[in-house]
Formats: sequence, C-alpha cells, structure tokens
Amino acid sequence: MIAVMSRLERAELHGSELRVALMAMVDEVSDRARFNEARELAKKLLREETSMRRDIILLKCWPVYFDAILRGDKNFDVRVGNDREYRVGDELRLQEWDLETKQYTGRNITRYVLYVMHGKPLLPDDVWVLALRHFL
Repeated sequence: MIAVMSRLERAELHGSELRVALMAMVDEVSDRARFNEARELAKKLLREETSMRRDIILLKCWPVYFDAILRGDKNFDVRVGNDREYRVGDELRLQEWDLETKQYTGRNITRYVLYVMHGKPLLPDDVWVLALRHFL
C-alpha cells in the first residue's frame, strides 16, 4: 500500500492504471479500519483524477449503436484508430450518422468515459474499448 501511495503522490499513475492500483491497494489491507480508510482514499483520488481532465470529443455514431446506447442496452463503445487518445473522464458527444445519406440526423447524446481498455496485451494498438455512463 505504501508503494502505491508513494507513486500516487508523485502523480505517476493516471486513468485506468490508477483504478487498478487503487483496487490493489484496497485489497492489500487486512484489518477493517485500514480497509475503510484505503477505500475512502481510493474514492477521493478517483474523483480528483476524473475532475482534473475532461475533454469534449465529438464522435459519429451509427444508428443501430446510437439507439442501443440511448435505450441503455449498450454501455460501452469500441473505436478504431489512433487519431485521438481517450481517457477516463472524457465527455463523448455521440452524433447519430446516417450511413445511407452520409449526413448527421440531428440526434445527439452525451456519455462519459468510465474506463479505457487500449492496446496490448488484449487488443491491437489502434483499438479502444470505452466503458460509458450517463454522468461522472
């Protein structure tokens, strides 16, 4: 736990890496009082990390996926390409794109990035899997 906290204080961990480190830190604690203390610290640090950086990213979204996200059936998105970098806390403005007319339909929804999976060891370097939620 001390090593993780030291790295956090030096701001060496961000986004997904921060979440994993904080979960590991909480898991390492054996007694209940220190567990609760570690859990509260983890929550505080995650809130700070998320509030520090929020980019607004405009993205095209095909109608079938747009509707699934709108209904709440799909709480993730998969993006291919290295033209941008996604991070926890980003605000995604999904704009429905009609594939036949090649125009925006005018429907938009906003979702926030909760978790980012990118690249090795599980994905190719240009694939991003983003966990989405309605709010931060």
